[in-house]
Amino acid sequence: VNGRYLATVFCDDDGFDWDFGYSGSLQFLFNLKDSVLPANGSHGFESDYCTPGGCPGPDKWPTVSNVTFLGMGKNSADISDNPYSIALRTGTGGYIYNSIFADSRRAVQVVTATTLGYLGTQMVLDSNLFWDYSNGTTWDKLVGAPTAPDTATVAAYMTAHNSIANPLLNGISRHTNGTLDPRPGVGSPALSGFKAVSDPNGVIKNVNFRGAFDPNADPWLCNWSATDFNGFLVNCQSSQICDCETDQKDRVDTL
Repeated sequence: VNGRYLATVFCDDDGFDWDFGYSGSLQFLFNLKDSVLPANGSHGFESDYCTPGGCPGPDKWPTVSNVTFLGMGKNSADISDNPYSIALRTGTGGYIYNSIFADSRRAVQVVTATTLGYLGTQMVLDSNLFWDYSNGTTWDKLVGAPTAPDTATVAAYMTAHNSIANPLLNGISRHTNGTLDPRPGVGSPALSGFKAVSDPNGVIKNVNFRGAFDPNADPWLCNWSATDFNGFLVNCQSSQICDCETDQKDRVDTL
């Protein structure tokens, strides 16, 4: 199963999970968490590979590009319920590119030695922006792994392949005041530094920005999503629904 233009907003759990050997392709994903609703250990991505029956040998991993994940906000009283933007668990691999992660407690957790061994080959995080975490402003404070040396390994990898930088989004709001605008603004580092993605499923198209939203178009949530209809989203300049590849079955919004 592949997906594009998917949004999960104010969910009382993880934004997106993959499990059981998932190997699809995902592009243009948006997750926004409520700042006051306890999220019960909620991450942005929670990623597993194994099944209840065990861990099959690695075959094909998911490929993900152009995500914008905004957690509960680093000043939320419930930030402990939003521990990581990305939790890589139980033997998972995968490829995550050209995305923006922010507003959680920490950035990346590598739970098992198997996934740690995949890091940089079968578990790739590259050309992503991370910003505004409550636990600190350096990679050693923003990653987690089974041991202290493992944490240092993950921190070194993230330093080499990803950035801690303000994506300069136009507006982050969790209220029905019409000011949510998760597009990168003028001068944003998301407007450069993107990586060409080779997608084995042929779903992901290469674009000239990082994150889920084109800075030069209405947010693709306009005119069809609950996020827009309930008054969270900035005013849309057009009354048309985004073409989203003219395929309506690709668009899902959960509020």
